[in-house]
Amino acid sequence: MFCNGDEYVQEVIKKKLVENGFVTAQIKHTMQDMGKPLIYFTDKATPYLIPTSDTLKSFDIQRIRMAEEVFLHVQNIEINPSGNKAVVDYSTKIVNPTPFIVLYDEEVEGEKKRRTFFTRKDNKWTWDGKIIKMLK
Repeated sequence: MFCNGDEYVQEVIKKKLVENGFVTAQIKHTMQDMGKPLIYFTDKATPYLIPTSDTLKSFDIQRIRMAEEVFLHVQNIEINPSGNKAVVDYSTKIVNPTPFIVLYDEEVEGEKKRRTFFTRKDNKWTWDGKIIKMLK
């Protein structure tokens, strides 16, 4: 979550995160506030904060947990003719939403379609580390 920008301040206010006590937001600010976050997390938000690197923090970014996305099932596996690449389509769903789920910009309910890739080398499959969110 980016914590420095008027549009983000308005969003946390609109989504009632301020009203519900998870963040404080500085609506009005002066030149002395330049370079400082406009959104701060309260103690009530602590269980939902994810460790964030110093680099991200230097850009006023805090990682937050909105929910968990859990695996449901594999829908399809396609292996290329040479047998060393695989495309896997699978489904997930969102569970255990936190109060910060209101910031999630996708539909929360129902199955999510995902695609990922594997490479076979030395008789072992390794995940390529990329996930694509598919349209329904």
